[in-house]
Amino acid sequence: MKQLPVLEPGDKPRKATWYTLTPGGDSPCARVGHSCLYLPPAGDAKRGKVFIVGGADPNRSFSDVHTMDLGTHQWDSATSEGLLPRYEHASFIPSCIPHSIWVFGGADPSGNRNCLQVLNPETRTWTTPEVTTPPPSPRTFHTSSAAIGNQLYVFGGGERGAQPVQDVKLHVFDANTLTWSQPETLGKPPSPRHGHVMVAAGTKLFIHGGLAGDKYYDDLHCIDISDMKWQELSPTGTTPTGCAAHSAVAVGKHLYIFGGMTPTGALDTMYQYFFSLLA
Repeated sequence: MKQLPVLEPGDKPRKATWYTLTPGGDSPCARVGHSCLYLPPAGDAKRGKVFIVGGADPNRSFSDVHTMDLGTHQWDSATSEGLLPRYEHASFIPSCIPHSIWVFGGADPSGNRNCLQVLNPETRTWTTPEVTTPPPSPRTFHTSSAAIGNQLYVFGGGERGAQPVQDVKLHVFDANTLTWSQPETLGKPPSPRHGHVMVAAGTKLFIHGGLAGDKYYDDLHCIDISDMKWQELSPTGTTPTGCAAHSAVAVGKHLYIFGGMTPTGALDTMYQYFFSLLA
């Protein structure tokens, strides 16, 4: 395996180059299914922090929180109380409360969850808000970074084993009103799936891949929340293979997809998809 260059604190990364970080401090133990969020700097801090929430190993699921300071590259175990153990959940930061981390759904060994919890990073406490409308059914492995403004968007997810929930509604949680809704949509939604990526860019939501049973999807779908119309896109060029449990992020006018699992093993490939933010 090729050894990657180390990115030290204060270094400026070069374009199109992978780096490894060597942070000190109290690092999280090995796990899967955790969420990873960036929280911008608060107060006099110059750099923000990355928050690792929950996750699982073969023996248990976790309710801990770890942070890494991007200025010093130091891990810290952010001792907190109140989080129900979970993995394969969604995390997001609503614009109405920008210094808070909200988590939804996921699973622990006893079953899937459909509750919401909120972390106050300053007090390091978790609370469970009183949601006034029915939430989606319990589900896991359902979304990644699909938040726009105050709202989290949830589609699909896992029900049991490799089987997804059969619900193809778009579920919307508003952190300002503490309500769930299921707006009417136009067009044909993606088929039931879990382990897909769902990423927000402007007013658009992109869904790629996922699986149902032993079928791995390679399709790419988009819905614009301004008109709530689903479209299946037809990208040109070299497209990602069918996969699940991959990661994705939108930067500018590009969607980046990395890794994932296929029937034959894990991937280490990255793909870039150009999209227009215009309707």
